[in-house]
Amino acid sequence: MLQQAIAEGRTWYYGDHGIFRRFRYYRITKNAYQHDGRGMCSPDRFRDLHVDLTPAWNTGGGAIVVCPNSSVYMNYFGIDAKLWVLGVVQRLGEMSDRPIVVRWKTNVQHRPLYVDLHSAWMVVVFSSASAIEALAAGVPVCTLAPWASTARMGIQDLADVERPIYPDLSERDQFLFNLAHQQWTLPEIESGTAWRALERP
Repeated sequence: MLQQAIAEGRTWYYGDHGIFRRFRYYRITKNAYQHDGRGMCSPDRFRDLHVDLTPAWNTGGGAIVVCPNSSVYMNYFGIDAKLWVLGVVQRLGEMSDRPIVVRWKTNVQHRPLYVDLHSAWMVVVFSSASAIEALAAGVPVCTLAPWASTARMGIQDLADVERPIYPDLSERDQFLFNLAHQQWTLPEIESGTAWRALERP
């Protein structure tokens, strides 16, 4: 139904768990799966989240960390998550000699992502919010879904894995500030705050 609505040019909304502080916040986008992070929003909403921002890029990391979305989510796009991971790992092996760490969503319960980010060269995703956490931690990203918010903040081709993009830190920070304004608590959704923000020109 969603694909039909998009094909017909109808207005559609996509909701999901929040980018930051999942289960407390929920993100909603209009006519897009993810907000592209453009804009000049104030930093106040981001600062209220108490997310640590690394003040420099990590240029000396070793491992490439691959973070697939859940199998259910990737199925929405006709992608088999396990085959996607196998293809990505094979391609990375052709492009780099670096060790590869694959993190499924279930890994988070046993090993937080920041543990692997500490020594990461790059984080590779389809469209996972893990790339946003990586950017905040100063780790460059590769985003393979062209419509994902982090696509413009890093490389989009696995062939460039040894040539990371390090955006200006002020640009990275503004990107994160903007995304913080694209998620809301349930009371904010119920009160119409989210709706008014989404309908604002």
